[in-house]
Amino acid sequence: ETYGLPAERVNAIVGVRTEVDIRLPPAAVVDARVAQLWSSLPSMVEPKSPTLSLVPGRNAAVTAGVCAAAVGTHECLLHIVGLAPRRLLAAVLLLVSASAPPVQVAHDVVLPAGESVRRVLPFNNVWERCSVRSSNPA
Repeated sequence: ETYGLPAERVNAIVGVRTEVDIRLPPAAVVDARVAQLWSSLPSMVEPKSPTLSLVPGRNAAVTAGVCAAAVGTHECLLHIVGLAPRRLLAAVLLLVSASAPPVQVAHDVVLPAGESVRRVLPFNNVWERCSVRSSNPA
């Protein structure tokens, strides 16, 4: 727990969407029948469904999609809010540990200094995001 909030830890790969289930205790679902999930980082964590049907006195699970844009540890505060009556049912701190996708193929391309050369590199992007790095920033 951090700051009195239960924490959920998620391991993710940058650029790859990961589904995570967040369980609510029965005590949190006392009289609410419908709830929504609100995220402090909507670009990284978004609910699978805009609303969640609840049964009072039973465990409930909220499914959210996590897609990190950068390598490292990210914190996201999730609020599960009941719609009738409108109140906070639960707050969860989501700790996302994002790692870089594995490198499958590397190409060494030798370019002559001071000359313009056209090269074609075969590439199939299965991760939806690509990063190209060069020792020459120009």
